Amino acid sequence: PEGVGKVEEDLLLNVLDRDPDDSPDGIPYRIMAESCIPGFTAESSSVFEEHIVCKRVSEYRDRLHEIVAGGIYGAEDKQFLFPNVVVGNRATSRFQIANPLKVPCDINISIKTTSGSHPPRGSKPIEPFDVDYKKVQISPYSSLYLNVGFSPPSMQIFSAMLEVSVEKSSSHIPYQKPLSVELVGEGNLPT
Repeated sequence: PEGVGKVEEDLLLNVLDRDPDDSPDGIPYRIMAESCIPGFTAESSSVFEEHIVCKRVSEYRDRLHEIVAGGIYGAEDKQFLFPNVVVGNRATSRFQIANPLKVPCDINISIKTTSGSHPPRGSKPIEPFDVDYKKVQISPYSSLYLNVGFSPPSMQIFSAMLEVSVEKSSSHIPYQKPLSVELVGEGNLPT
């Protein structure tokens, strides 16, 4: 089929030396095919199921001290906040990436630091955010969890862009838009 969808074709097969009284026009045979485009679920309620999901992260700014585990995702901001992380410690959050389709899905994952990691000239850049996969395949009708970590090296606000995208095998196929999330975390002193 051209594009995504199903197609069916009826054929008549003519086999030499067969009984001509049995299906004189040929033996009927139906061929069915289906084509699919790989993809993943990018709904915030699924991806951030282990975290607080709200309209805007700013709704929780006054209550950050109450959050003991997990993070906050603001759907309008497309922002995930790692709250209350002590300098030198590491916080890890799990994001579920699900493949609800009939075909395997190869995805690419990248994190690009956008602020807070500017070292002195000649020093190696500090990367406070990390993810356990750079590239992975999700089987049909299954999911996996990305472990995204935040390790603040100093008392300041850090941010980065997390992008999850379907690996493209052809420029002619209309793949889904990547999932882009701003990661934000602040290094704090212990209380």
